[in-house]
Amino acid sequence: MVRQGRQEVVCGLYSRRVILPVMSPRERLAKGEKKTSVWLPGDVWMAAKLRALEERVDLREVIVRALAGYLATTKKGRRT
Repeated sequence: MVRQGRQEVVCGLYSRRVILPVMSPRERLAKGEKKTSVWLPGDVWMAAKLRALEERVDLREVIVRALAGYLATTKKGRRT
């Protein structure tokens, strides 16, 4: 459900309503964002989705934070 530039997300597990901002594909492209699809293990996806609900952010934000944190480490596990 989209209302006035915001998206209402309903999680069936907790019956919570979370209001998130909606950005058009053109706005995302203008910001230099790229779209991709990946296959995730079900337990990883669920844990990420629950974390997003707890933090009141979208799943994309949780994945971006996790990937950025991973990429910030060197091969030996030290932060850059």
